Amino acid sequence: MRREKAGYIVIADEHLKVVGMFTEREVLMKVLRPGVRLDEPVSKHMRTDVHTLSKGDTVGAALDAMNKFSIRHVPLVDEFGQMNGVLSVRTIANFLSELFPTEVFNIPPRPQIHETVEGG
Repeated sequence: MRREKAGYIVIADEHLKVVGMFTEREVLMKVLRPGVRLDEPVSKHMRTDVHTLSKGDTVGAALDAMNKFSIRHVPLVDEFGQMNGVLSVRTIANFLSELFPTEVFNIPPRPQIHETVEGG
């Protein structure tokens, strides 16, 4: 993950079928606990309940899945179930900001309403 500068690794079998994901969340919640040995296999700590999408799915379906499953990366699979990419929430945000630049860059800031005169 450090070498690739990525917050995730998709684990696939010899047929490129997704069998798990290992993310920064697994590192923080499972690996960095007392008593966990760093020489244990990734398979012991990876998520196996990986939600995938196909290239025919919509951006809306991707956002729905990311929201529903609280994930930031979704593996993309072809018609044979073989992984051929990963869609990230950052990629979607960049896509939408390029698609609707005026709307994105002109979003007004959230108003800051203070209950006291001092503003604290």
